[in-house]
Amino acid sequence: MNKDNETIFKIVFETLVKRKPNDTETKFFLENIPLNPDCKDITNLLNDSPERLFHSCYEIWERLGNFKGNKFLLIHLPRTGGTSMRVTIENATSLPVMILYDDNCEIKYGFGFPANLSKYIDWPHKEGHIPIDFIQENQSAISISRDPRVRIMSFYMHSVRANPYLTFDEFIKQQYQDPCVKLLAYWPNRYRDKWIQLNKEQRYEMLETGLSKLSKMAWTHDAESLNNLAEFVCGSAVEIENVNGNKDFKGIKVPKINFTYENMKLFEKCVLIENEYIKIAIDKGLLNEPNWTLMDDIFNDYIKEYTINFSGNSINKFCDCIK
Repeated sequence: MNKDNETIFKIVFETLVKRKPNDTETKFFLENIPLNPDCKDITNLLNDSPERLFHSCYEIWERLGNFKGNKFLLIHLPRTGGTSMRVTIENATSLPVMILYDDNCEIKYGFGFPANLSKYIDWPHKEGHIPIDFIQENQSAISISRDPRVRIMSFYMHSVRANPYLTFDEFIKQQYQDPCVKLLAYWPNRYRDKWIQLNKEQRYEMLETGLSKLSKMAWTHDAESLNNLAEFVCGSAVEIENVNGNKDFKGIKVPKINFTYENMKLFEKCVLIENEYIKIAIDKGLLNEPNWTLMDDIFNDYIKEYTINFSGNSINKFCDCIK
């Protein structure tokens, strides 16, 4: 086996197992690549024996060489269903999605490959909490949107699982300073300036330019649009698998959000900031007009289950802001 084979094995292994192979594993693979691998199912890799895992790496290596489909980059806004989309695509195409992180940021979110390095790796499907700037010429960019009110609340509850001492006041301040909407903006100075330092006209121009690079979007709450997005990537009809939905919070101790006048006003500002990209996406035809009543119903269900008190008027009907 030559050096290129060793490199592709290490990439495949890390994409599948979420860690780098050690020298012994690499040596074993290079000396024992089977001519007729029998492992076809990549979804059960972690339960496989080492031999079958190596068989799978070889099988995926072969699939990469034969891949003729569309290549895409999923700009994954947190808590929008990106993980479910990734798993669905992996199972439909029998190829793992390469998870990326933005290595230019001071704070590293998640795991995976550095986005700057990934541009040198010809991998069909990539996704991560990374900016639209990382799209390559041979890729289609896609993304998923969610009612900002519910997305922000869900993101807080998700964050609390990693940091039980995180208060909603601390969280919402961080969201205001560093909103995820900037991932969809074409923003040359993203690593120097703050998004909230830009005026509304500047933000609109950057979001309009960034969203122009997207090929397709979907709503989290709309199963039909999610399935259409998956079909766009996979080339055939598939049904989205919900692997990381609200059910994850059942039975997990998460603090109820206690809305105060101060944090509710900041929450409102965060929602309005995200509304800016949603309105542009609807105007561009990337997102369809949602069922406003359904979105309000979903939000109200969250309010009942995950908050202590809520008396907001201006964000209770967020839909009015972008109709």
